[in-house]
Amino acid sequence: MNKKPNFLMKSKSLPIYTISATLLLFLILIPSAKAENVITTGTTLKVLSGTSLVFIESLVIKTAATLDNAGTVILKKDLTNENASPNSLSSGTAEMSGSTSQSITGQNVFQNLTVNNATGLNIGGNTAVNGNLTLTSGKVSQGISNIDQRILNYEASVSCFSIITLPMITETETET
Repeated sequence: MNKKPNFLMKSKSLPIYTISATLLLFLILIPSAKAENVITTGTTLKVLSGTSLVFIESLVIKTAATLDNAGTVILKKDLTNENASPNSLSSGTAEMSGSTSQSITGQNVFQNLTVNNATGLNIGGNTAVNGNLTLTSGKVSQGISNIDQRILNYEASVSCFSIITLPMITETETET
């Protein structure tokens, strides 16, 4: 009768607990590789209606790239849009919900924007919201570059779940 050798029992290699301990130390001592999420030039990232896409690291939209968002994009870090002209991020919702201060830079047009970050959101580029701006948690501040820009377009609405202070927006006329 031929018996096949049992390699687990007859192996002269390291015991399994030694291999497990080595792997555990390797995972603890070597930090995880982290990368930014980049939508490269000439490409489109499409998020379908009814779906959510969560970005744990920063999202960069390169020149001539597009985010076609009909669902929900949840950002845990920053959003940088490198397009030179205002870039519509489509009909969906973008949610800024990190645990550290977040920023939005570049030329962005959101349909719906939700701010749910107790540490705050800084808007450093020309950003507009055409639909709903939902302020759940955190302070929204504008950078110096767009202090005179309007964030909310005429059709937009604001809903708040905490006490907020918004600057008064007035219409000014220029003399000719």
